Amino acid sequence: MGMNYYKVTYECDCGCDYGSCERRNFFLLEMSRSVDVYTLYHKHHADEPDTKLEEIWCGGDAGMEALAKIINCEDLPEEYDKSDYDEIKQVRGW
Repeated sequence: MGMNYYKVTYECDCGCDYGSCERRNFFLLEMSRSVDVYTLYHKHHADEPDTKLEEIWCGGDAGMEALAKIINCEDLPEEYDKSDYDEIKQVRGW
């Protein structure tokens, strides 16, 4: 079973200090070639000693295609409704 790994580092634009905080964040993508399972990780303020890598998504080809569509805002026929917003508020603790 072979694995591919990809990393993209970017400058944080979290809003503290009125825009970029000039810290480093990154995404890691782990791809299993034999079973087509992808796992996406994120590390916020990567150089800070107390930050941890978080798994933010895991799925197969169909999930990867859906993730690419929503990130690129293309072919999005589904409506975002109040129940979706209510779930997000619950996750945020609002």
